[in-house]
Amino acid sequence: MSSRPAEESRVWYALGALALLVGLAMRLALAAVAETPGHGDSAFYYTVASNIADGRGVVVDYVVYYFLGLVPITHYAGDFWNPLAGILLALPMLLLGKSVFNALLASIAAGIVPALVGFFAARRFARSSAVGVLVGLLTFFSTFMVTESVRTEAIVFFGAFGSLALFLVAKGRCRPRYFLLAAMCTGMAHFVRQDAVLLLPTLLACIGMAPIPLRRRFGLAAAAVAIHALMISPMLIRNYLDYGSALQPGPATPCS
Repeated sequence: MSSRPAEESRVWYALGALALLVGLAMRLALAAVAETPGHGDSAFYYTVASNIADGRGVVVDYVVYYFLGLVPITHYAGDFWNPLAGILLALPMLLLGKSVFNALLASIAAGIVPALVGFFAARRFARSSAVGVLVGLLTFFSTFMVTESVRTEAIVFFGAFGSLALFLVAKGRCRPRYFLLAAMCTGMAHFVRQDAVLLLPTLLACIGMAPIPLRRRFGLAAAAVAIHALMISPMLIRNYLDYGSALQPGPATPCS
């Protein structure tokens, strides 16, 4: 009798693995027919990634915003959008060559993470392998995740780091050291998108409510802020060198 739950779990895991392969095959097939990255944000991130793959660094070859007035046509690409998405999209192109398909390999890989987080979180909280697999698959095959996994956009990377951060925060209530790993993820998410800074106060609030001594809560909160800042320090340093401010001129400039 005791082996029956284990056998059922193996069946669900096998079904989940098979569905994962089908979902990856579908994404690769969609990426294979992409001839251009599209327009708007997707085109911007792909341009930055292509320039990185060419060895030119985090630059863009057109002016998106005029927060700094008339800037050179080719300039540092971090005046509004954070640079990590472009860097991540460039990684497969550095290894395999420059193409939309190869850039999308990074997006496809990142799109797996929220599904895995959903699986582990649901299995933990529901104490059921079946529920875990179903939640993971519903996440993986959701319209939004399929769409964003085949776009050269930042949101899929934000989703990967953000979902992992929230899962680690939940685990931190029982094992506080996970709060520090969560801080690494909030920092990486912030490196991808500016609105991810909201994950940091969320993390700090959860640390403040953790069932641990007050002194340890203060220590963990200070460490979390330091780790988050360390993760985004390359961006802050580059911003300061280019703009004289740790914050980008776009979001940091008040409307007049």
